[in-house]
Amino acid sequence: MTVRVGINGFGRIGRTYLRAALDREQAGTQDVEVVAVNDIAPPATLAHLLEYDSTFGHIGREVLHDDSSITVDGRRISVSAERDPAALQWSD
Repeated sequence: MTVRVGINGFGRIGRTYLRAALDREQAGTQDVEVVAVNDIAPPATLAHLLEYDSTFGHIGREVLHDDSSITVDGRRISVSAERDPAALQWSD
């Protein structure tokens, strides 16, 4: 069964978690699907930080963005900018 996950905060740990989840998916283990990210930075910044990491280097995947999402190799991840985690609508 695949667990759908939302990441609150897309700093070093959040980006590393997403990379690990994408690597697991690529290896054939589809037990986790990241469907949402909440961070106060705009999607363009989040996409850039994911694609070009100062420690891990280039992600080696196609990373795109629009006003409300990041897309990694065709997989859309919704992005929100809610400062209060209690106000997030994770069920959407």
